[in-house]
Amino acid sequence: MGSPIEKSVSATEINLLGSDVTPPNYVHYRMKRSREEMDEPITKQFNDFKEEMRKMMAGQFEKQTSTLREIQQTNHSIESSVAYLIAQNDELKKQLIQLEHQTREDKKYIKILENRIEEMQIGNRKTNFVIKNVPKSDSETKDDLVEMVTTLSQNLNCSISKNDVKDIYRVR
Repeated sequence: MGSPIEKSVSATEINLLGSDVTPPNYVHYRMKRSREEMDEPITKQFNDFKEEMRKMMAGQFEKQTSTLREIQQTNHSIESSVAYLIAQNDELKKQLIQLEHQTREDKKYIKILENRIEEMQIGNRKTNFVIKNVPKSDSETKDDLVEMVTTLSQNLNCSISKNDVKDIYRVR
């Protein structure tokens, strides 16, 4: 076997090594800087870092706040525009409904007036008659035309008096 220094304490069967084997004595302490020396500069650096982060976050927060305000103002203006358009749309719908109703009423009234005009024309045709191929005299008056109509009606065995004729004229 070799010297006890060559043996490792990490052997799997340590109980077989025996009690006369001592662990190697090469434990050394590492020289570290004491925390007291470093404590003040690190704390100062940390505090400076915290302040820098606070300033940066405050700047970002201000930017985001101003952007958020702009977005809120834009949203408010959009909402007011949409509300105005909705009100205008409702007003136009009401006007459209009113105009449609008025159009229906006007159509009904036009139909009634057309029927009345047609009845009046039919009534006028009952009292009107046309005489064709009657020679024209040189100085013809309305009285001459009425006399001609009354004479013609007597010849046709249909009596028409001067009072029955409301208007008389010659068509060109």
